[in-house]
Order: sequence, then C-alpha cells, then structure tokens
Amino acid sequence: MNLPISSWNVSVDTAATSDLQAALALSSYSKLYWTIGDDSFATYYASSSDPVYTLADGSGNAKSCTGGGGTVYTTIHIPTVVTSSWNGLYSTTNDQHFSVVDTTNNQIFAFYSYSGDHLGIYNGKWESDYRACDYLANPSGDAPVAAAVANRASCTSFPCSNITGIGAGVGIGGTSASDRNAYMSPYGDILPQDFDDTGWSGDAVGTFHHALYTIIPSGYIANAVWPTPNMGGTNRSLKNGQIIQLDPNACSSIQFDVSCLNAADQRLAKTLMVYGAVISDFGSYGPKFSGQFSGKDGNGVQHYTNPWTPAGTPGLSAAAYNEIGLATGNGTDNVIYTPSITAIRGKLRALSPEGPTY
Repeated sequence: MNLPISSWNVSVDTAATSDLQAALALSSYSKLYWTIGDDSFATYYASSSDPVYTLADGSGNAKSCTGGGGTVYTTIHIPTVVTSSWNGLYSTTNDQHFSVVDTTNNQIFAFYSYSGDHLGIYNGKWESDYRACDYLANPSGDAPVAAAVANRASCTSFPCSNITGIGAGVGIGGTSASDRNAYMSPYGDILPQDFDDTGWSGDAVGTFHHALYTIIPSGYIANAVWPTPNMGGTNRSLKNGQIIQLDPNACSSIQFDVSCLNAADQRLAKTLMVYGAVISDFGSYGPKFSGQFSGKDGNGVQHYTNPWTPAGTPGLSAAAYNEIGLATGNGTDNVIYTPSITAIRGKLRALSPEGPTY
C-alpha cells in the first residue's frame, strides 16, 4: 500500500462515510492519535548472528508458517536487542503485534496475541497466538505482486490464495477470518525512517510515504474488501479494508495544503490525504494509528536504545530528527494526540472499495 490513493481511481463512498462519521461522533472514538508506547506495534530486523527460537503457540505446542515461495518455517531469528535486555513481550497487557524482518532468508514474520496471552520467549520457544510470514521482497521483482493486484477482481473470499507467498504483504492471524487482521505491521506502521524525505519527490514529500493501519468500532463496519477478512457486523456500508482519506482540500482550495494544522500534525494529515489509512481491525478507541515501539514499557523502563532517537535510528536527515523530536517529545511520548486533525475530523471520508467485496 505504498501507492497513492490516486492510483486506485476510486470515488468517495457516501454511505460508508456516513458510518465513519457516526463512529467519529462517539466520545471514545473522537480523538485521532498514534502511539509509540507499549500499545504500539514492534518491528525489528534480525540477522544470522541473532538467536534462533522454535515457533510455538501460547501453550508451547510447535507451530510453523508458510512463507514466500511456499517455504515452511518452524524457527525464527529473534534480534538480540529483544532477548538480551527484555525476555520478549511475554504476558502482554494489551493485544500485541510483533514483526521481524529476517534478512537471512528475505522473510517478514508477523505475530499477534490477545491481551494477557503469551507473546515472546518462554521455555526456549517463541510463543504467540498467531503467526504468518512472506517474502520481504519477491526475488522475481515486483511483477508477481503487480499481477496479483491487477487481478484482484478474481478474489471472491478470504484468504485470497493468489496473493500468498509472493511478497504482497503479511496477513497476521489464524486460519479463519474472525481470527485475522490483514493489514498489520510492519506495513501500516509509522517508523522513524518515514520522517525522512530524502529520495522522495512530488506529493510524497511531507508524508509517511505509505498508507497507515487504523481501526473502527466493531458496530460500525460490516463485511470486507479484498484482501482483508470479514470482521463481522451487519447493517453497515463501511467495510474492513476500505481506505479512509482526509479531504485533500481540508485546509484550502490548494490540494494537499496542510498549513491550517499544527506543525506536529502536518505529516500525518498529508499522509491521510495522499495515501489514506486502511481499516484493518476493530476497537472502541481512536481513530488510532500505530508507530514503532519505543522500547519503554508501561512502568517507564527503557529496555533498549529508543528507535525514536538518533542513537536508536542513525543516518536520518537533520530535518527528520527535528520533526521527530517535535512530534514525539524527543521519543518520550506514549500516546501522541493530533488535536488539529481531530478538529477537522468531519473532513474524513471513506473511499469506494478498491477491490471486490465479500
């Protein structure tokens, strides 16, 4: 989902927008924010020097995942930054998502566990409720992924078998639609690197350069858009997988103008204008967007170098570090509210489905 909304050639879905605005009228769903604290998504990079753990469910039973090219994986490299100073994410307080980009085998591994369940190292195994994997980048290039997207109308159910194992994205969860979230970390995350516009041009400048993950209250969505699962619900037009967009003219007649917003909110706002946010889960709070986990737990303990600092993510531009400091309180914030976007939440709209629905 690193293509701008203009690539999908879709219009505004009036009925779905009404459902979205009804949800935004809820007191628990009326403040836009993103997180880098322990309610955020954790994404890490692993190498051959990192320890290897057996994949298992929350009870310690051996599990596997089928990744890119149909390769079956029963083990995973877990970065030492996680294992050396913090014994994984064991017994989570909130629903927790954890992703590893394993550079040794060109795979992305994504994990999910319910609140209170195991997610992390226990008895020498890497435990989670659900797991999935796929290519980081298809060895044959972008053509197989592009072909799957072009052929999306042929998909009439979930999961869409024609996009698995080709590097089109990891849908993390179980084998049934009700147990699955389809647009998860690291794809919809806000990472420190996303603040750096080096190498980007045109409308992408001043954005996070990709679509974001977001959630909707469960009573306000029904059915789904390819390739996300049907999360349940009835009598609603707004669907799981639809794209939410901030009106590109929310500030003025100049498209993608964000000058009416707080400086710390402008990059998120322009991202919502240019790329949007994909509905990928449900919850009673938000609208929430998720950033890279800072490494600080709920007790305020910093377990490793904060990735939202120059020491944690070196090599970014000076402008990126300045903006990160402004937006995240120099990486110390947990929840990052965006009040100037909240003030114009009436300008948020749902776009017509960009693929088949079911």
